[in-house]
Amino acid sequence: MQCCGGEVGLLLEPLPVVPAVAVFGIGHVGLELARILARHDLDLHLVDSRPDQLTPERLAVLDDALAAVHVHQVPVLPELVLAELPAGTHVLVMTHDHAEDAALCDAALRTPAWPRSG
Repeated sequence: MQCCGGEVGLLLEPLPVVPAVAVFGIGHVGLELARILARHDLDLHLVDSRPDQLTPERLAVLDDALAAVHVHQVPVLPELVLAELPAGTHVLVMTHDHAEDAALCDAALRTPAWPRSG
């Protein structure tokens, strides 16, 4: 009840948004992180510039994933994958190369579609 006698009704409904996470760099740490994330209902994007990191044999540990796993093998300029990701995707950068990390971080920070933590 309002002080003027009026009433306000409020309906809260969850939005059917599936979270998305992109892991850039699927080395030993990235793969373990992917195994943890794959247990959740989300879109999981795995990105690496090294072909041997994204082989079906290596990614077999994700065969029972609840997540929808998307593999992006990009031998040059992995930051181009950023444009393919859904808005709101959480981006984790942990590649094998500092220059690649810097390019990815720079490109991600320039992309207005993703949340930033303070």
